[in-house]
Amino acid sequence: CDNRITMSYPKVRREIAQGLADLIKTNYPDAEVIAGTATAGIPHAAWVADLLDLPMVYIRGKAKEHGKGNQIEGRISPNQKMVIIEDLISTGGSVIEAAVAAKNEGADVIGTAAIFTYELPKGLANFKENKLSFH
Repeated sequence: CDNRITMSYPKVRREIAQGLADLIKTNYPDAEVIAGTATAGIPHAAWVADLLDLPMVYIRGKAKEHGKGNQIEGRISPNQKMVIIEDLISTGGSVIEAAVAAKNEGADVIGTAAIFTYELPKGLANFKENKLSFH
């Protein structure tokens, strides 16, 4: 399942962005910032943040080894309520790592949203163990 291909189709990406924006408005109405996981979550997070008129950041899998060494690009205020967008959730590993990184920077991660999830038992258990919701 390669959700990156959806970037190439304006109508499809608009429908995905609107669907994610609606999901966030319904399930996370207090969201104050949208984060995208690198790399596939970044464009979707940008489009959703634009639709919701919210700031946007993105989160790498690990800190850069050069420059400022940032793992998160963009600004997060202390206790800012964040929703993380991932393109695809299987075990939840990458989005959970992103949530941990965001929490370490002071964000209040209130949940995650994905274009697609397999809802694998291991993934469901990982989200439960980390007290993280997803839609």
